Amino acid sequence: MKPLHSALFSLLLGAATVAMAQNRTFTSQYSFGDSLSDSGNLFALTRQPPAPYFNGRFSSGPVWVEQLGQQIAPAATVSAARGNLNFAYGGATAAPGGQVPSLGLQVAAYRLQGLPARSTDLFTVMAGANDLLGALTSPAAATNPASLDVSGVAAAQAVITNVQALVGLGAKNIVVGGLPNIGMTPRALAQGGPAGPGATFGQRVSAAFNNELQSRLQAIAAAAPDVNLLYLDLQGVLEQTIANASALGFTNTTTPFINVLAQNSAANPDNYVFFDDIHPTGRTHALLAAVVLEQLNPEIPLGFAATQGSAALALTALGAGAVDARAAQLPFSNRAVRRGDVYVTFNYADGVRGQEGRRERMAYDGFVTTAGIDWRVTEGMFAGIAAQGGRLSATARRGSFEVSDGGGRVYGVWRGGPVSLLLDGGYGVLRLNDIRRSTAFGGLATNGKTSGTHWGAGVKAQWGAELGAASVRPWFGLRTERVTLDGYRERDVAALAMDYSEQEARSSSGAVGVDMSLMSRLSAATARLDFRAAWHGELGSGTRNVAGRLAGNFTRPTTLAVEDGDGDGFELGGAATLFFAKNWGASVGYTADIRSSERVAHKGTISLQTGF
Repeated sequence: MKPLHSALFSLLLGAATVAMAQNRTFTSQYSFGDSLSDSGNLFALTRQPPAPYFNGRFSSGPVWVEQLGQQIAPAATVSAARGNLNFAYGGATAAPGGQVPSLGLQVAAYRLQGLPARSTDLFTVMAGANDLLGALTSPAAATNPASLDVSGVAAAQAVITNVQALVGLGAKNIVVGGLPNIGMTPRALAQGGPAGPGATFGQRVSAAFNNELQSRLQAIAAAAPDVNLLYLDLQGVLEQTIANASALGFTNTTTPFINVLAQNSAANPDNYVFFDDIHPTGRTHALLAAVVLEQLNPEIPLGFAATQGSAALALTALGAGAVDARAAQLPFSNRAVRRGDVYVTFNYADGVRGQEGRRERMAYDGFVTTAGIDWRVTEGMFAGIAAQGGRLSATARRGSFEVSDGGGRVYGVWRGGPVSLLLDGGYGVLRLNDIRRSTAFGGLATNGKTSGTHWGAGVKAQWGAELGAASVRPWFGLRTERVTLDGYRERDVAALAMDYSEQEARSSSGAVGVDMSLMSRLSAATARLDFRAAWHGELGSGTRNVAGRLAGNFTRPTTLAVEDGDGDGFELGGAATLFFAKNWGASVGYTADIRSSERVAHKGTISLQTGF
């Protein structure tokens, strides 16, 4: 057999390792169930199962409850009361009876320990399969398939009885496992294949169990709002594991590895989903543990969701900057009263928003196209309106997405002598598409999309001094931008899809800088060179809340507070404009946005204008 470390390699494809690194800390862990959770209790009493099973586990490596961050010990090997105990026994049933301690006896054994259940303790419960495996070959199932529903419901109710007992003992964090689709196990498939009675009966009895279990768990969650009750969708996990076997690194989903080992001692259990005809390999257990760890740590996906608000702010800032740059030139225009200009501007930017607490680091690139018209209303007043459309692609540590924006901005400029005042406001509709988040489920990605709105306003005061062909314009500005993103539900990954609540991102910033221009007459045209140096930053330190919960589950919503705003930076840039023909002009520009702890953001501008 392959050594233990090869099985642990399946904490998997990097994603699971990330989840474990940010694991919540539980004071103690107590586990209850059957062979899927037994880490050596049955072996301590009976020396079963023997090799090639791994150290008394019904698998090729540690079982999932051993990989949740605690050093959990088999209760049968411990004589004194202590935390971190595993009470699960291979062969245990949920209902009373059987040759080994049933689920009820295991809970009673925990009670006899006399250990108080703390709010920081973790409890896991996974049982019911041994109550139902006989249905695969039962004559009653063949003649009366409805009996499978009755058996499934009864087993689920037995599990619920013991979950309620744990709640009564003070348990506050409980992971309750459903059943995998028993019809997809090698034992079931051996009875006629995927369309045979084993697969059919197994699927039906598993569905009856899981439906009843979820219904009862919902009632417990409603009656005990202080309990964090987590349902582990084993059926969905197994079905998705088999459907994505190649992507997850498995090469065989139907053959028990132990059968192969008899002919090939060098065979690798990590390539197999099943170790024997009903139990998973150590690699499958490790994948399951990674899923549970992410379920227990919703801050991980919430940190990715927080980047979406930040990306939307970055896109709206790019659009606001395009109009601001246009408006800043108007007070020094020599156009006649009631004369207007039509223009088109293309602005591009790429950059990084660094990690802030749980909010992930995000790299982005995007553009905004602006089409507008402005005119000189009076000698000292200008007005303009612009339509904008933009798109930004963002990549964070755990995923990627695209933000698109469509909206408009209005602006006005007043000038009195060397002083001018600029005002603008905007509104737009946002779309977030192709939201893909890599999960601890072997890197499988959830998918989602949402929409939202944004609005903003800015005010800017500048003073201009004409120095022959040159001008210098120091200025100060204030701006606020608000982004609201609708809540949405992820899809496509069992057990780990999230329901996100509405998110609002805000930026309230100030900026101070100086613009300089130099005009030069060419033979048939006029050229202008512009330079800018400016600092921009958030006014105060604010936070925003990003909230969500596991989709279709019973866990309580989790709220993550992250730093709000669009950050601070120092900008250096310039542009060259050429005025040619009659009333035509074109310009190109570049700005570097220098931010601490982030790489330099690059911004480029191309514009074309004509007058009328």
